[in-house]
Amino acid sequence: MSAWTDWEEFIKALLLADVATTPGTCLTNEVRQFRTRGAHWRLADLIINHPDSPESFVPWDYDMVKDRANRFLPNGHRFVALAVSGEIKKMKTIRNAVAHGSDKAWHSFRKMVKAAPFNFTSGQMRFLTVGRFLVATNWNGSKALTTALNTLDTAARQLVP
Repeated sequence: MSAWTDWEEFIKALLLADVATTPGTCLTNEVRQFRTRGAHWRLADLIINHPDSPESFVPWDYDMVKDRANRFLPNGHRFVALAVSGEIKKMKTIRNAVAHGSDKAWHSFRKMVKAAPFNFTSGQMRFLTVGRFLVATNWNGSKALTTALNTLDTAARQLVP
């Protein structure tokens, strides 16, 4: 959970920095000079965050961040399709199963592990927990937890080479 939360904070910080400082953004394109120092950062924060933040939850799912980047940044921005986007979607499913514990999140997790590349059988599903999955399942040649952390590292390095 900590790794996923840090990932969301990382992509949020990147989007905020890009909106505040990149020439040609929706913010810098319309304002020639800011009246006070740091105003471009405050305005960028207001643009990308929900109006009710922090009281209301603002989702920082990568696909949503990419959509916000498409709206607020000029073409050629860093938030393009990631090479590991399929793995990140699987990780979000795992994250939701841990964080929510809802029927929908658990059903999505079970559906994911039954499909490729995991292909769990009904016998393997019997005593399955998210924790057991992460430490005991091989995913791309490593344990699932290791692969998940490596995926976030790869994605971060793609965004900030």
